[in-house]
Amino acid sequence: MASIAAASVDFLDEGEISCAMIESVDDNLSTLALTSIPVNATLLDSGATSHLIKSREMFHSYSEADARNVTTANLGTLRTQGGGTCYVNVSYKGRSIRLKLNNCLHAPGAAVNLLSVGRLNSAGIGCNFIPNEGVCLSKNGIAFASGHMINRLFSLDAEFIPGPPSDERVMFVKVPESMYLHHLRLGHPGESATRTLVKSLLKSQIKDVEPIKCEPCIIAKHVATPHPSKSVETPHRKKYFVAFRCTGMKVSNLQLIADKVPDTMLEAFITVKERWEKRTGFKVKRFQCDGGTEWKGAFTQYLNDHGIKMEVTPRCEHWMNGEIERFMRTVQGRILTMLTTAQLPLMYWGEAALTAAYLLNVTTLNA
Repeated sequence: MASIAAASVDFLDEGEISCAMIESVDDNLSTLALTSIPVNATLLDSGATSHLIKSREMFHSYSEADARNVTTANLGTLRTQGGGTCYVNVSYKGRSIRLKLNNCLHAPGAAVNLLSVGRLNSAGIGCNFIPNEGVCLSKNGIAFASGHMINRLFSLDAEFIPGPPSDERVMFVKVPESMYLHHLRLGHPGESATRTLVKSLLKSQIKDVEPIKCEPCIIAKHVATPHPSKSVETPHRKKYFVAFRCTGMKVSNLQLIADKVPDTMLEAFITVKERWEKRTGFKVKRFQCDGGTEWKGAFTQYLNDHGIKMEVTPRCEHWMNGEIERFMRTVQGRILTMLTTAQLPLMYWGEAALTAAYLLNVTTLNA
């Protein structure tokens, strides 16, 4: 599902007009208007300068400090109880889009939900009103939402996404920055690598000269770490991982697999090969591996059919394929450090492996 984020809504001044409301009209006309519009309708209002949402349950973030009195077009007053962020699902010709509305106002007294056309335009969203038909929203010339007319009013076909219950909202406490904190965030690299990354990439001025003492690193990266006698299966029924490395780009790709047979290896290789060739525009010409049986059969036949030269390293000469061997050893160490730090069972090694491989690709390390 795609996501379009609307621009942040600025705070309203006390004299700013938010929406046009009528306090006294003929009773018959008033009754007809209210019964013709569904209670859960979402109207597009070109006279509104802020999004007004009726229900508190539709807010994903909420602050009572944003409450304010809104002046209406007839100089009346509409009271709000707070403000925050809301999400709505809209669609156009079967394609769904999630639209983010920032700084919406919670107005329980509003008759229906009102979306400000001006706020949408400020976010680069165009509103095309079609006479006697409806409305179409677009961004960068691409339509993503539509609506229809109700009693001469334009209603957007939108479904608000309820926010989490207030007692389930996650509160994050700001913690002081330290080298150890960035060491954990970066996936447990070495101490010198952590300091280099923090200084060059994060531009952070941390005056921390104390050595990084990470107990999970000491335990998990020990050379004599025993290998489990039986493969641990992940929740996705994966037992192993295979890694591919492009020696030219210095980029690695890690795939989780259920077994070590040629067909499975070939499927993983094709996925990585097509991704890299599409990104770089170059073709794979050489493939280097050890003499394992998983690289034979259908895998070897595929390489021959596509003109890829296969180079097999001699037995017990792993140094000849040193880059990928070092990568896999580093990933194994970081898997255990991250699981130890997070106090997670070994069954989640697959998620830790993918995270470690991603962090190794986006950070700079010295070989």
